[in-house]
Amino acid sequence: MATAIQYPTTQRAYTLRLRGIDPQDQSWRDALWATHEAVNRGAKVFGEWLLTLRGGLDHQLADAPVKVRGGTTRLPSDEERRDRRVLLALSWLSVEDAHGAPRDASLIVAKGTDSADCRARKLADALIAILQARSVAASEIGDPSKPPEDQPGTWLGDCMGSLSAAIRDDAVWVNRSKAFDAATQSCPSLTRDEIWDFLEPFFAGAEAYLRPERAESDESESASEAAQEEKAKDLVQKAGGWLSKRMGAGGGANFQDLARAYQAIAQWASYAQPGQSGQQAVEVLAGYLSQHGFSPTANDATGVLSVIRGPGYKSATRNYIITAIAKSPAITAQNLSQLQELATKDNERCSSKIGGKGSRPYSNMILQHVEAACGFTYLQSDGAARHREFSVMLDHAARRANVAHSWIKKAEAERRQFESDARRIENVPQDALNWLRRYCEERGGASGSLEGYRIRRRAVDGWDKVVIRWSRSDCQSADDRIAAARQLQDDPEIDKFGDIQLFEALAAEEALCVWKPNGNPTAQPLKDFVAATEADAKKKRFKVPAYRHPDPLRHPIFADFGNSRWGIEYSAHRAPAQCDELRQKVDKLAAAVADAQRKLEGTKAAQRASRESKLAEAQSKLVAAQKEFAAISDPYRVELKLWNGRAVAAIPMRWSSKRLIADLSLRRATEPSSDQRIGVTRADRLGRAAGNADDGRPVTITGLFQQDHWNGRLQAPRAQLDAIAKHVDKHGWDAEARRQIARIRWVVSLSAELSQQGPWFEFCNRFGEDAPARPFVSRQGEYAVKHRDNDQRKGHAKLILSRLPGLRVLAVDLGHRYAAACAVWEAVTCEQMQHACQAAGTTSPDAQAMFVHLKCSNARGKTVTTIYRRIG
Repeated sequence: MATAIQYPTTQRAYTLRLRGIDPQDQSWRDALWATHEAVNRGAKVFGEWLLTLRGGLDHQLADAPVKVRGGTTRLPSDEERRDRRVLLALSWLSVEDAHGAPRDASLIVAKGTDSADCRARKLADALIAILQARSVAASEIGDPSKPPEDQPGTWLGDCMGSLSAAIRDDAVWVNRSKAFDAATQSCPSLTRDEIWDFLEPFFAGAEAYLRPERAESDESESASEAAQEEKAKDLVQKAGGWLSKRMGAGGGANFQDLARAYQAIAQWASYAQPGQSGQQAVEVLAGYLSQHGFSPTANDATGVLSVIRGPGYKSATRNYIITAIAKSPAITAQNLSQLQELATKDNERCSSKIGGKGSRPYSNMILQHVEAACGFTYLQSDGAARHREFSVMLDHAARRANVAHSWIKKAEAERRQFESDARRIENVPQDALNWLRRYCEERGGASGSLEGYRIRRRAVDGWDKVVIRWSRSDCQSADDRIAAARQLQDDPEIDKFGDIQLFEALAAEEALCVWKPNGNPTAQPLKDFVAATEADAKKKRFKVPAYRHPDPLRHPIFADFGNSRWGIEYSAHRAPAQCDELRQKVDKLAAAVADAQRKLEGTKAAQRASRESKLAEAQSKLVAAQKEFAAISDPYRVELKLWNGRAVAAIPMRWSSKRLIADLSLRRATEPSSDQRIGVTRADRLGRAAGNADDGRPVTITGLFQQDHWNGRLQAPRAQLDAIAKHVDKHGWDAEARRQIARIRWVVSLSAELSQQGPWFEFCNRFGEDAPARPFVSRQGEYAVKHRDNDQRKGHAKLILSRLPGLRVLAVDLGHRYAAACAVWEAVTCEQMQHACQAAGTTSPDAQAMFVHLKCSNARGKTVTTIYRRIG
């Protein structure tokens, strides 16, 4: 039985230029800038608190047990302890942009413009002071007078390699541990354990925070990008959850009653008998809950679910009762065991959340600072809380802090790789090392390079082949070796040969120690030397990633609009569903006004006042309906809820985007919907072709106008913001700066959720879940095939589009100059191949046959040849 095709969605970005409704009214520009400035200021405060609370991380976390499979733990290894110490040190002492760093000069440890030795000395002193304040033993801290490499296992030995690395000239080192100590003076209840109440939602706990990342390969970049996108979406939810938990005025779910209910459900599932229907089971369960102090609304699944519900609350037990228990024709022992396990877990989860909701002194202090920075409050006396607006600020701050921490982890993983390569210098014999260093000095002096000369990797690309050639018996002298190297250089099959000047120098007799130590030819000493010197050079240039504080001009974050964000309403979005209704409403009110006028003309004096009142009321309703209809009939109209300096209010504007109008067919969105429209992905040429709609047929975008929300992001050209920032740095916020603010070209970027469409989805729908090869569309929108035995294959041996009966592929050969050819290949099954051979009167091919040519006659009696090729 064919199932309905579930078309996936994909996002497509559109840029909409904004302008005001009234050309004489520029107040919308002031509101846009006030909103942009408030969001950045609020996010900056949230970000500063995230950094400050990171500065309070306990140093004992470096020695915390490591969780392993099976629920057991073990002590961290020396390498794990070193990695943890580095991440802790980079949390206490963070690199931040100088403009957004704290104004308190006592928190600034060092600057990017300081010399490397001076900066390293200041950071060592700061790290020692932090550890001494935490009562760490001097033997664990280390001796600042000794080189870090000479005291492994100490804090200085583990951390100074990273702390002494270069930073940007416009960055500074900030003592966030000292900032945390100052925060505890203002909020004495703030402890090193309580900081995880704020950090855990965004960093997933201490273990995940301190877990190092490994250097990623190129193949995992796309997967990493998808993971980052999912992580960003998760942070949106975490930000809203923390705000509701710590700043919300509502009571939230009653986790104490929920924990009792889950405990009762688990007890019932432990002794319930299998075999009864799902309907009977939930009736018995509802009665059991009634006997244990609960009040189900009915003796069915709805009544059971009413016991385990709460504001915004979801659970695995609820989902299992709905999907598995209530709809089951016969409850099995496995169903009851699964229900007991889920209810037990939900009981433990709810028990841990009892008393967890409510404000805390530290959260109140954070809220006060954010409110003072952005200019408006979270709670309102005469309205709902500004939860969405504050959620956007916290989300972006957490996203930026999380990204900075991830970059630090990646940088440390790269630095570890550099250290591993740098140790390869120990594998180079001393006489070979002396010769190579002397060669680099001589060549650097001859070239006049200020940074000196360094042998790079591409200079030794063909070194292995050169050593093999020199190992032959006919290469006895330096001249023989030079001639052999030049001969290899001229070999057209060697794409990347390397530096012939270097190889000619190595051909000398005194350079035998480099490639022929102990009389055995080898290319390894030179390759080790190149890898080690390159690692040293990269370590010197490799900078510690800096956290850039949100700033409306220099490092802006742009406010999000849409579902659970700042409010936005597109008239084009509401028009298809409401335009016809409003048009009828206007016609009805116009008829009512005409009727009232007609009655007024022939009325008596005693009734005139009453009729005039009814006419005025009808005219007022008509004017309001006409304004509403005119607003929704304008496809270019958009309303954004913005902070205007006094309140968050909806401000109407108009937008312009030729591509959006064309792709979404918005010019016809307000036309009467009596015409039968064809659903397409986009109203462009390819979208119409995929939906079998010619240019003249009216179309609609599939699923787009049925969505509850359209999103948007308020943006401004970075070039304009950078120019204003330079002007402000030089002249301050003078009249010219204000004029430049008033000339910002504001835009809204809309990320439309469009449904995919095309023959591939119909083709995928032919295959069932049990098919040996099942085509699908990946999360990245790529065509993919899931093969049953692909897990046993690796690399190029993995099957891609093979073994899909009925799949047709167009193969095109463009030719070298002007000749061209094309063919359509169709994948066939073994059974189809056997039938074709029987029809042609030949035997079926064996397993080793790579191709088959079958001749048969077509309808015209002409002999044609069908070509079959094996593809896997």
